[in-house]
Amino acid sequence: MTAFFDLANIAAGVILAIEVLRDIQGVGWRLQKLECWLREYQQYIGWACLGFGAFFLLLKPGYVVHDLVGVCAGLLLLKSKVLVIPGIGGYLEKAAEKLNSLEVAVGIAAIVVGLFGLLKIPIFA
Repeated sequence: MTAFFDLANIAAGVILAIEVLRDIQGVGWRLQKLECWLREYQQYIGWACLGFGAFFLLLKPGYVVHDLVGVCAGLLLLKSKVLVIPGIGGYLEKAAEKLNSLEVAVGIAAIVVGLFGLLKIPIFA
C-alpha cells in the first residue's frame, strides 16, 4: 500500500512540477509526454495522494513530512473537487488555494519523497 502511495506522489509531482521538469536536457520532452498522459488520471492520483496521506498521517504516524507532502500534492491536484467532502471540504479548498503559489515546489517535493519511499530510505522519519 505504501508503494502505491509513493507512485501516486511521483505521478503528482510530475504533473505539478512540469514547468521546471520540461527544461531538463535529454529527458524533458519525455517527462512532458508522461505528464500529458498522467493528466487524464489527475483526479484519481489526487484522491490517492490525499487519501493515503491523510490515512498515514492520522493512523500510522512516523513519516510526517512524507505524508504532508502527499496531502498537499493531493489538494493541489484536486483543488475545487474537495468540496464534496462533508464538513471539511470548504477548508480543504481554501488550503488548496493558499498552496497554489507553491505548486512547483510541492511537485518537486512529491517526487523526492516518492522516490525515497520507493527506495525505503527513511530520511523523513
